[in-house]
Amino acid sequence: MAAEVQYQSVSWDYKKLDHEGLVAAGPLFKMKGHHGTVSQLGFPHCEIISSEKTPSLTVMHITGKTFEMLQPLRTSDTHVFLNITGFCEFGLAKKKQTEENSWVHALVLLFLNQPTLNILLLPRNVVLREVVEKRRKMTEPRIEIYVDTTSKCKLIPNEDYSLTCSSQKHRISPESAGFDDQPQEDYYPTFQVALTNLEPLDLYLNERRQNENGNVTKYDWQSYVNLQVYQNGGTRAESSLSSPYTPPGQDFFHKHKAALEARLGLLWPILSELQCCGVLNTHEREEVQSKESRTKQNQSLLFTLENKGGTAQEKFYRVLKKCDGCLVEDLERPHDYRTSAGYPSLLRDINNLTQQTAVC
Repeated sequence: MAAEVQYQSVSWDYKKLDHEGLVAAGPLFKMKGHHGTVSQLGFPHCEIISSEKTPSLTVMHITGKTFEMLQPLRTSDTHVFLNITGFCEFGLAKKKQTEENSWVHALVLLFLNQPTLNILLLPRNVVLREVVEKRRKMTEPRIEIYVDTTSKCKLIPNEDYSLTCSSQKHRISPESAGFDDQPQEDYYPTFQVALTNLEPLDLYLNERRQNENGNVTKYDWQSYVNLQVYQNGGTRAESSLSSPYTPPGQDFFHKHKAALEARLGLLWPILSELQCCGVLNTHEREEVQSKESRTKQNQSLLFTLENKGGTAQEKFYRVLKKCDGCLVEDLERPHDYRTSAGYPSLLRDINNLTQQTAVC
């Protein structure tokens, strides 16, 4: 039976959290749906569970001015799961730490707004689509491009970091900045690189701990970024900004995600291949297989791949071509959706996606 659940991220009451001796550990979601539509939720987190300093996570259920602390059903490396009976506001919180902060999972996100490369340091459990959409609204009417790269890393909250570049031709500011793992309403750059041209770059994020000689001793994140793919012959900046390169696997994943949710068939060979190539671990595979219907298994797999980013989506594309080449061929074949019987429902789905702003 089809059902609709609407949600949006909203602001935490930080004074109330502070009064309870808690800090936010992820976005606060306001949700709306028919009673009984959903029985379990999974909330993304950025904690490193294997760490001895890992704080216990709790789910805050907020109704009006009432805060209710709920114990999770279970916690995985990426999500905290909770059984629910109704909707309102839910979010993750954790007790304040009095000792030195421990590492958390984080993301380094790059946005090109020529001639500036904006670099954001964010906790892993941000909603990437929300970050991209808010950045788009903040930079209009200019066009800003999301630059896909190896974004995952581990950072220490409130620690100072500096960014360095393989080329001395580009200016980086500021010299250092702190990493904040708290949820944000707006997503401003932590660092900006003033580019003199679009060229391949090696970027390094350094923790500001120094050895006796005053030199930075380690890299907490590094990535090779080929900015040349964002220019068209090197003559028109406007063309490069309006025509970013997207790898085929990522393009396929995002373009056909809705169709894959409905049409993915036998999953076990796909899951097996994804585990073999390192996209899924045993727990994640079992999590997908534990769902009671094929549709929910597909949804769980696609949700995991979306969170893992471009590299995982590229590998999924190659695995799907190997395990179900006919499906890939059919999805990539041009269709005239306007003459399809499913076109009205397609329009409805698109409209629904753009109207997820309902309140409880």
